[in-house]
Amino acid sequence: MHCWEFHHNVEAGTYQWFWRALNADGTLHSESVGTFASAPEAIADAKEHGFDREVHEWYMAPPNSHPCIKTVEEG
Repeated sequence: MHCWEFHHNVEAGTYQWFWRALNADGTLHSESVGTFASAPEAIADAKEHGFDREVHEWYMAPPNSHPCIKTVEEG
């Protein structure tokens, strides 16, 4: 896994979090099945799918951005 992104949407005044994991070539490896009410919940689910914050590169992605793609293009 090259990189993990944690995203949020705001709908009806509430945050909905989800995660994405990308391969080194920028293609999608996996993503959360649903959304979560908080970032810690999304991170906990990502950990169940292999995320390790001490090992993997990861970002709390700003709205409408995909920071892992930027690192693939730079790398």
